[in-house]
Amino acid sequence: LSGRTKGSITTVQHFQAFARQQNLSLKELWVAYRGNQPLAAGLIVPTAGRTGMAFLSPITHESQVPHSSRLLTAACQQQDPTTISLIQMLLDPDQTLEAQALAAAGFTPLAHLVYMLRALKTAPTQRPVPLDFQILQWSESNRETFATAILASYEQTRDCPRLLGLRHIDDIINGHMAAGIFRPDLWWAICCEHQPIGVLLVNLVPKQRAAELVYLGLSPPW
Repeated sequence: LSGRTKGSITTVQHFQAFARQQNLSLKELWVAYRGNQPLAAGLIVPTAGRTGMAFLSPITHESQVPHSSRLLTAACQQQDPTTISLIQMLLDPDQTLEAQALAAAGFTPLAHLVYMLRALKTAPTQRPVPLDFQILQWSESNRETFATAILASYEQTRDCPRLLGLRHIDDIINGHMAAGIFRPDLWWAICCEHQPIGVLLVNLVPKQRAAELVYLGLSPPW
């Protein structure tokens, strides 16, 4: 967060405009000072499902790691657990100093993420569903079916296993709904003989002709 100009506006003004556009609250913007000299800045943005996303100013030298770590620790300790029960942060692989600051502040590595995509040039082929299987679209009346299928898919999971037990299933579902534009007709649960065995959750990407595979999970026998 510097006062340097970016075109006709300063970097701070550019960030403020971005926050207004994205409807981001800046109430949890934290800055560490030594006298009048800012040492580090961090922002915690509340997200759906009682989670928060942390952002940290760049760390360019090892001497900055303790300042950023203490800043994150103080910011996390001041959060209301009834509003935010879990705080996450995404790092690029080369952000090793930021990773050190996060570890010192009590953050735990969860997973290495690989983002993949594919183009869809033709309409999908409709295939018949075997008689002993049922595919349900999301509705509030089917919430328990989706919840059961999601929890069943967590058994023996390799998808961020350290997250298990940290959040209630309603918080998990709400978080998935907020990842893009939720449309109930793009959420499916699959059952075998009316027993929930898996889910496929897809949300639309805002302002793009694209969709994101938010979650895919099956119970171990399947």
